[in-house]
Amino acid sequence: MSDDDDAVGYCKPPKGSQWKKGQSGNLKGRPKLEKAERALSSRQLIRDIIEALEKPVTVRTPSGAVKMTASQALIAQATQKALSGDRISARFLLKQYAAALDELEKDRSPTLMFRELETYERKAASGGLPPDELRLLGILRKHSRTIV
Repeated sequence: MSDDDDAVGYCKPPKGSQWKKGQSGNLKGRPKLEKAERALSSRQLIRDIIEALEKPVTVRTPSGAVKMTASQALIAQATQKALSGDRISARFLLKQYAAALDELEKDRSPTLMFRELETYERKAASGGLPPDELRLLGILRKHSRTIV
């Protein structure tokens, strides 16, 4: 019996190297970051994202190659998807547009582009917008009246 308990081999490590009962496998654990280090790393992440989105990229369009920032390219891609019928992209863009108008209202900036609003109003008149996008359209209408 003693020979079976002390046997060492496949899936049977020596008793001396096994974990003791109640002992953790990693006594020191992963060292925690200090608050300052965590804040620094999150600030660095934000800086890296901003830097990446402000880099110029070349986008191929039917009319030829166009240079723009990465953020402009992402917005153009989302707009193209929304115009081609992707409801998720359309909803996202409408929400962002409503938020931007809300910010403009806070600033009381008189310069706005209303072509997009007119396009959505035409779609709403033809019954081409779902209820949640109609609600966003109402917000856009409200903002357009208060700023003009």
